[in-house]
Amino acid sequence: MGVEQYTIGNVYVRTGSTMIYGDTGIDWSGGNVQMGYRFKLDTDGAPTYNIATVLTATQLQISVSYVEASKASHPYLITRSFSSNRGYARPWQGDTDFADICRELIVDLIDQDMGRILGGTASIQGTSATRFHAATLDTNQITATKAYIKSYRVGVTSKAANYSATNTDSVVVVSGNTASVTITLPSTVVANQGLSIFILNNSASLVVATCNAGTDSIDGSNSVEIASHTNAEFLLATTNLWTEK
Repeated sequence: MGVEQYTIGNVYVRTGSTMIYGDTGIDWSGGNVQMGYRFKLDTDGAPTYNIATVLTATQLQISVSYVEASKASHPYLITRSFSSNRGYARPWQGDTDFADICRELIVDLIDQDMGRILGGTASIQGTSATRFHAATLDTNQITATKAYIKSYRVGVTSKAANYSATNTDSVVVVSGNTASVTITLPSTVVANQGLSIFILNNSASLVVATCNAGTDSIDGSNSVEIASHTNAEFLLATTNLWTEK
């Protein structure tokens, strides 16, 4: 077992179910396994699944139904190490099923990122971008319609009422409202993974960032409150999971 994989014991999985059951000796509790880690059977070509919830030391739930054939007392692995910016798997010497992990959790994700760059106006060293990670956004630079971040320019959406953000939104500025406003984050489909949305509450009222679907979460919660004249940025780390940067 690699130092960043959990492979102790065997598991029981059933076609069409989201539940994974472990046998005696497994301990998925206490931080050993967490939401967002990736589960797969120790079988060449088996797909990986995002872990949605750790229920007990021997029970966890994946984010989508298990589609392969049911298995009893079968070896498995849980990948636990990922890069901080884009969430690529970080293999270690001795990791099990290295080729599958490399393909699904590194190469395929890089390919998706490159597809988003090549399919739009975004460029790695270039001029302008329709989407940009606004981690260094200085709110003093926000104008009525555009935000300038270093040499990059991103679109700004201004709202005074409830709004459902889309995957083309980079910055959402809430102002002019006299009551609480809800900003619904986009869907957590695979095509949106890596999306970053910056929300600036430039009003005297509360802004609530909430999830698009009941199965989604923001670091385990359905919503996050953004106080008056503060801001928050949200990154879609993986299916069903937003994280506040």
